[in-house]
Amino acid sequence: MKNHLAICLFAACAVCLLPLCTLAQDEPAKPAPPTTEATPAATTQDKPASDKAAATQEPTADEKAAMEKLAEEKKAKKEAHEKMMEAAKIAEVVTLVKDLKNPTGIAIQPETGHVFIADSGNFRVVRFVDGMLEEVITDFPKDKYGENPTFDIGPLGLAFIDKDTLVVGGGGKPDGEEMLRVYKVPAIGAAAIKADKMHGDAKMLAAEDDVVGEGNFYGLAKGDKGIYVTCNGDDAKGWVSMATLAGDKLNEFTRKIPTKELVEVDAPVAITISPEFYVAVGQMGEINVAKDSLLTFYNQEGEMKANFKTELNDISGLAYGPNAKRLFATDFNWLDGDNGGLYKIIGVGESQCKTEEIAKLKRPSALAFTPDGNLFITLAGDHDKSNGQLVVIKGLDVDQKTMKKQLEEEKKKEEKEAEEKKAEEKSEG
Repeated sequence: MKNHLAICLFAACAVCLLPLCTLAQDEPAKPAPPTTEATPAATTQDKPASDKAAATQEPTADEKAAMEKLAEEKKAKKEAHEKMMEAAKIAEVVTLVKDLKNPTGIAIQPETGHVFIADSGNFRVVRFVDGMLEEVITDFPKDKYGENPTFDIGPLGLAFIDKDTLVVGGGGKPDGEEMLRVYKVPAIGAAAIKADKMHGDAKMLAAEDDVVGEGNFYGLAKGDKGIYVTCNGDDAKGWVSMATLAGDKLNEFTRKIPTKELVEVDAPVAITISPEFYVAVGQMGEINVAKDSLLTFYNQEGEMKANFKTELNDISGLAYGPNAKRLFATDFNWLDGDNGGLYKIIGVGESQCKTEEIAKLKRPSALAFTPDGNLFITLAGDHDKSNGQLVVIKGLDVDQKTMKKQLEEEKKKEEKEAEEKKAEEKSEG
């Protein structure tokens, strides 16, 4: 049963046994009907003479045309597939913004596709629109996180409830006083709002008796039952908490999944919802221990369903591509920040999964896909400098229809250029 679940979790997201460059595939061939000794498959020799004649009869002109058209379609489909595979072999990382300070969270606004960033060390949330940064929420409280190096932090994780409603996980207050906040985002070009101008009441997980207060709400993911939040307060429990929703406001905020107790590794940080609606959690592990990160799947009631070693150092982000449904992870790599990276996750067994490096990145902290398959990633940069970045890898998860349209446009462009060149040569002659 466990093996079957592991296969389902990964196969459904189209990562199991697929190469990195596979963005689309031809439809699988339909299996032939089974044969038995009692009903052997008919051979040409068994057929009556009339059937033999039919089998060798020349196709009509219409049949020939249909066969040629089918062959051309297959050839075009194969060429398009090969071109997609070739294009995906190189993940070109394009830098969009260079002056962030420890950006930690990223979310794509529904309907608009605008990129929202938790510019944590500058204690603000910004959006990237038309090649420019614009402040959205400012003046978050300040704290510090990490060891060798230590980073300034303010807002951490981000998630949208709907187009205009943004949830922000805090990191600037002491454990137990930390806030999960909701905001109505101002329109593009409008003045930024202050962090205390929340939509509804903020939620906290305070200390109670022997229960430790929670803080550093690093990862946020919207599921069917509410907003799931990774917490770094009670190190013995390693809680993933959940806030239920009342419309576009937070309702109850409770501790949900004691990840440390279940997997015996510290620090749930990355979180996302799988295409099958499982809660996928990246357990970062100890920041001074290499290759101890785990990938764990829970149902939305909080029951652990599968757990995998990853051989990654410090998983900081998880995201599924919107089209091929493949799972990607960022590795912050505290011990060697210059050699962090973006990885594709591949399921290969009951308790172990393999990773494949797509791009080497300096301290990647979060990632998010747009619906058209472009992947945006935040890079924390140096702890004492404002050199954090927003980068993009375009077309990492483009669907076949979109790619087909792009290829058709390229073909038309090439044909037009060829015709123009031919006409020019003719006029010169």
